[in-house]
Amino acid sequence: MSKKIVIGLTDVENEFFLPNVKLQNYISDNKNIIKTDAYTLFGNLSSIEKASIEWILNTDLPAVNNMLSSLDIIKSKLHITGIKTTYFTPPLPDLKNLIIYIEVANLIPNNSLVLQNYTMTDYENIYTGHRQFGSLELDSSASYTYNGIDMLETMDHAMVTDSLTLLSDEPKERVVYPAFSISFYLDNTITPINVPPNTSMNAEQVNWMNMHKAELESKGYYINDVKNKIGGLEIGSLVGSVEDAFSKIQQYTKVCRFEIIEE
Repeated sequence: MSKKIVIGLTDVENEFFLPNVKLQNYISDNKNIIKTDAYTLFGNLSSIEKASIEWILNTDLPAVNNMLSSLDIIKSKLHITGIKTTYFTPPLPDLKNLIIYIEVANLIPNNSLVLQNYTMTDYENIYTGHRQFGSLELDSSASYTYNGIDMLETMDHAMVTDSLTLLSDEPKERVVYPAFSISFYLDNTITPINVPPNTSMNAEQVNWMNMHKAELESKGYYINDVKNKIGGLEIGSLVGSVEDAFSKIQQYTKVCRFEIIEE
């Protein structure tokens, strides 16, 4: 039997889409962002759903199974689903260009919840190229944040800013947290859907790390350590065609349902 993540989509506003101040205030300084739409989803609003998109989960990844276990524990107590849609400047007028963030979180403390670290298998499967349209991944920022790590301390930030000033004194672990990033980002540099994602450290990062090799290695950062790869862990395969997903997300961008189903 396979396990799937399903999102229901609509273009209808509803009184149960409650503003989510926490997610709304967490905005990147990316100058390509047009706007964000952040809200809290209590339950599933199937009555207003107009389309759905599904992904088959890759249960060969330990992170997927640990994520499913964490979700079961979170859902055993009072919880919410936070949604944030970030809209970017499209490559052509009248197109919707966006990334959806989904987070399932407890509203009260849950002592039964113990988040697991990524395993070596998970790190080895982190892909380092451009996101494919319709890709589903565990959100990388949340994987650090919910392990008490500020993104300013990470390799990603150090490379973007070309500065090691804020980089932590040793590599930090990612934890498996049920927060998901779904890319409906339009970019003609994206790898074709039928080409396996690159899981090797990309050449740009290799070159940058070689430029700062002595200082990085003094902090415990090595090129051959898969924990140091910059990239995301793709956890599911899109069901159906990219064209179908594109058509749906161009019409309906409001998530009104988030479910894990088993078939």
